[in-house]
Amino acid sequence: MEKIKDALRSPNVRLIGLHGLSGVGKTTLVKEIARETLQSSEAAKVFDVVAMSNVTRNPDIRKIQGQIADMLGMTLDEESDIARAARIRRRLKNEKESTLIILDDLWGAVDFNMLGIPLESSDDDGEHSMIIKMKETSSANVKEGKIPGEHSKNNINMIESKKLPRASSSVKTEETLGHYKGCKVLLISEIKQVLLSQMNGKENYIYFVEVLKEKEAEIFFKKMAGVGDGKSEFDKLATQIANKCNGLPMSIVTTAR
Repeated sequence: MEKIKDALRSPNVRLIGLHGLSGVGKTTLVKEIARETLQSSEAAKVFDVVAMSNVTRNPDIRKIQGQIADMLGMTLDEESDIARAARIRRRLKNEKESTLIILDDLWGAVDFNMLGIPLESSDDDGEHSMIIKMKETSSANVKEGKIPGEHSKNNINMIESKKLPRASSSVKTEETLGHYKGCKVLLISEIKQVLLSQMNGKENYIYFVEVLKEKEAEIFFKKMAGVGDGKSEFDKLATQIANKCNGLPMSIVTTAR
């Protein structure tokens, strides 16, 4: 958790990724980190706004745009997805507050431009190639952190839009989020290769979420439950309960609250 927090604080990191098996608590962990960043004192606060959206295997672009806009206090009246994305982008570029955008349940490449997330190389209002490709992935490959080959029976191109005028040939992470330094993106996926290969994430900022070790689980549980580190009866009981959560962050948070 501390490594993720450090990456979020770093001015040089724009894109962070988390991966791990289903049920391990990736989303729960991220929500807790986001809550902490919002509730910190003004001096320690990393972000002023956190926007979270569930991408899923079948992404609804308008819904994702709407969720981001809602957290920014915007109402999108535009008819086209392109115009909606352009307005979100302008807002983020001009936003004085620090913003964290969390995209959960990612299964394939997503063009940030389509969602209105600023690109360093984008000087216009978003008339770039907006492409989203989602691929169905078998459960066996998910466990191995791999994506099936092009000839796999399970590979299905879900969406592929046509290129628009003045389209850029590709979207690279090093070109992403540099223009507006107050905006960061945190991606969550079960598959590491989605974050590395399809989203061009950097290995150093892609983190594997696994079950917590016994002592880590105990500390995390006590923090969530508001129990001190003393020798009280409640403290001992908290330790016993934490051990029964088997190191799963999601279980720890649910039980502690």
